[in-house]
Amino acid sequence: MAELDIATGELNIATGELIGTWLQLLATGAYLMYVPQCATVLWRDWKAGSSPPWLPIACALIFILTMSDLALGLVRAYQAFHVKPGERADPLTYYLDARTALDICKNVADVVLPLILDTIIVYRTYAIWDKRVAVIALPGCLVLVNLVFGALALAALPLGRVQASGLVSSSTLRYYLITTLCLNVTCSGLIWWRIWRISSGVFRLSSFSQYRSGGSVMSQVLEVLIQSAAIYCAYLLALILSSRTSLFFILVNPFPAVSAIVFCSLIVRARSTHSVSTDGLSLSMTLHLGRDLRCPSCTEAEHAGDAEPSEWHNSDVEVGRETWTRGHTS
Repeated sequence: MAELDIATGELNIATGELIGTWLQLLATGAYLMYVPQCATVLWRDWKAGSSPPWLPIACALIFILTMSDLALGLVRAYQAFHVKPGERADPLTYYLDARTALDICKNVADVVLPLILDTIIVYRTYAIWDKRVAVIALPGCLVLVNLVFGALALAALPLGRVQASGLVSSSTLRYYLITTLCLNVTCSGLIWWRIWRISSGVFRLSSFSQYRSGGSVMSQVLEVLIQSAAIYCAYLLALILSSRTSLFFILVNPFPAVSAIVFCSLIVRARSTHSVSTDGLSLSMTLHLGRDLRCPSCTEAEHAGDAEPSEWHNSDVEVGRETWTRGHTS
């Protein structure tokens, strides 16, 4: 059995776990900076009656899982590198044993958190597409498939074959990550298409000079995509590509914190509405995890045949419509 050789810089599982724990500490610190802002947004939305009841629960679960994963990682690192009197530290042997209670609990947190985020992005797609069940048929099936792969991964990981260079029998875990990636790419594509259809319809109702004052439609669409999918999907792809190497352990430890950062940043940034207001015409796109996509001028776009009929029932919509009415009656 290979030993940890810090002097030669050998990247085995013990080294990967240690570096991953350091990165997890940094990522969790960044996440904790978002938590107060996220809590403030949720509190304001709850007082205004505009926050869905499940959203605070989801945020609480994500917080608990993220912090539990960090605590378990720190305890495992302490036990692995702790030197008892008269003994030599052997972190590699410790980390090669995937059947400890701490390791199993950490695996549960690592698997359950993406499942929660998968469910949320499917709901976002469902809400943005005016609650059309047919649209989320494929994403819904992917969630169910991922649930099965997640359960199989939790059962297989303690029995998996681990070597100093990496996890070599992680097929179910790899399938789980691939399904998660496919689900997020699919939902992000559906969200992008919906935003593009609506925003391009609104663009035709205003002149180019009017719309240019607030920025292009596509730049706003790309910004939403970057916030909701790019970082998360790129991280998933990195996990998939490194799943048979010790680099996987460097990346998997910060994964819960990175996922929580993406989730919380969406809630906080959703309060910032991208608006274009010229001669009373207002384009307001607010993408919230628990709300529909809002666009005050979508009614006009739909009547013009540029977007599909839908119902918009949010305070942002009412404010936008009042602004549009005042601009045309003054």
